[in-house]
Amino acid sequence: MLKLGSDFAYSNAPSWYQSLDVLIDEVNQRDTRYNVFYSDPTSYMKARAQETASQAVVWPEKRDDFFPYSDASHTFWTGYFTSRPQFKYFERYASGFLQMIRQFAAQSRHVGPAMQAQMTKATAKLSAAVGLANHHDCITGTEKQHVADDYKRILDAAMQEAEAVFLSTPLHGDAVEATLPSPQFTTCRLMNETLCSATQTLQPGDAVLVAVYNPQPRTTVTPRLVTVLLAQEAADAAEVVVLPVDRAYTSLEAALAHGDGVRFAKAELFPALTLADVYANDPIYATQAANVRLVFTTEALPALSTRHFLVTLMPKTSAATAKVPSSTGHALALAKLRNVEGFVAAKPAIVEEFPTLPLTTGGHHFDVHTSTLQLAFDRVTGQLRSITRTRDTASYVVTVPGGVGIGFYNAFGGAASSPLYRPLKKHDTRDPHLQNLQPHPEVVAQGVSTQPSGAYIFRTARANEALHAACQLANDLSAVKTATPADTSSCDATAALGHVQQMVVVRGTLMAEVHQRFANWASHTYRVVEGDDRVEVEYQLGEIPVSDDVGKEIVYRLDTDLVTLTNDSSSPATPMWFTDSNGREFLPRRYNYRPTWDLQVYEPIAA
Repeated sequence: MLKLGSDFAYSNAPSWYQSLDVLIDEVNQRDTRYNVFYSDPTSYMKARAQETASQAVVWPEKRDDFFPYSDASHTFWTGYFTSRPQFKYFERYASGFLQMIRQFAAQSRHVGPAMQAQMTKATAKLSAAVGLANHHDCITGTEKQHVADDYKRILDAAMQEAEAVFLSTPLHGDAVEATLPSPQFTTCRLMNETLCSATQTLQPGDAVLVAVYNPQPRTTVTPRLVTVLLAQEAADAAEVVVLPVDRAYTSLEAALAHGDGVRFAKAELFPALTLADVYANDPIYATQAANVRLVFTTEALPALSTRHFLVTLMPKTSAATAKVPSSTGHALALAKLRNVEGFVAAKPAIVEEFPTLPLTTGGHHFDVHTSTLQLAFDRVTGQLRSITRTRDTASYVVTVPGGVGIGFYNAFGGAASSPLYRPLKKHDTRDPHLQNLQPHPEVVAQGVSTQPSGAYIFRTARANEALHAACQLANDLSAVKTATPADTSSCDATAALGHVQQMVVVRGTLMAEVHQRFANWASHTYRVVEGDDRVEVEYQLGEIPVSDDVGKEIVYRLDTDLVTLTNDSSSPATPMWFTDSNGREFLPRRYNYRPTWDLQVYEPIAA
């Protein structure tokens, strides 16, 4: 097999292929031992299979991969794991939506030919856009900004068309009686920005239908947490009620008139942003702070099934009711609902704010917990210290002896932070990676690498660069944008990783959260949900501080007491752990070791 192709090549395709045609003809005419031709993966694998069968060839097996990958000294391709995280999220979201509409299309035999044609077109367009987004210079985030913008434009246009077709048609059990209107669904794609116009505009007296779909081929085991954003003012003026409904009813009157009985789902109200979140005091994001999260959980969902919930904002007073432009039937339905036995409205979660640390009251630790999980925190530092999971009568404890949270490395790429950095007398305009593979004569003479840290290469300023606590940097724009920036007086060059400046604990019966701010540009939230034995960690990053002209590589670190040493007697005990490949298989990883070649560690951190 002759492999052809490379980055930045074949831009003049006719010239390339005309030359290849000549090369193929010359080889075939000059040496009869060869038959060179254009091929494809299918033909190649078929030929290999025939060779294996005819000659009883036993091929060696390779069970490891090449990661972390490096093709030159100081060039470990680990930077792209986190480059452009918003687009990585968008691609994952679009991919999940694509699988859902494919399932809907397969089960929508009741729609007419015209709608089938629209569905086929929208599915094909989104398939192409998601496929394009998985290109190795797209999903990795290594493309230039104007190219990234174009990828987003293409994916967004395909998403909009698919949403317009599939969410406006009763599909997959959403059809209701002919006398009732069909549900017109929409999506909330900006939930990661705390924005959802479909629900944040609701007023007392309004209702919205929420559909929860299980795309998996099996029944869900753990509860699914559903979040609905509401305006704080509207939630304060109403009693928020969540009704599980047996069909996709679009109004409260229809649910009460046609339903099989009224049931109430347990729901709670959590703040959208807290004092300890990055953007809590940012005037630009005041609209997000003026919202609450209505949360409730679903019961077990069978495979490929939908469950519906009618979220209703019931006015608390007669004065509020008078402002609601509702029909007589709607007003009667509201009054009827309040008198139903077992009526329950969403209750606000308990919020405890700690603007400064340490906490001066209580014992050494405080905890948040569910029936199966307990997280213990140090009252002095705010740091997570242990995770306890209980199953049946047994408890499993993971101790967290070190720092937990967001930190940063200074990045290689400037004289201010990198002692080995050597600026050229004449600017080199080539791709940075190409500069390292084919160094400029000045660099060769000095015997150093100029490879900077960037979109796809991770390189720290020094080989053994220290991991710095986030609180050691203040956001460049904090004086302008943040009304009450966090106090950094307790943070110095010796501050430990995960140094917590502010903390908010939110406790409910459905879930509990601990919000922690490390700096006015970095915060995270621990979340535990009742019935689920997993701990969710969600981070927020503002503008990364680079006013000192030094790049920053942001990392999240968790130290535990888990024993991860190898038990292979043929090699010395070294740390080992397992990583997964898209949930399909697990590969063992051993620190500073590769099974099939001798590793030279040029970059102790990036490698």
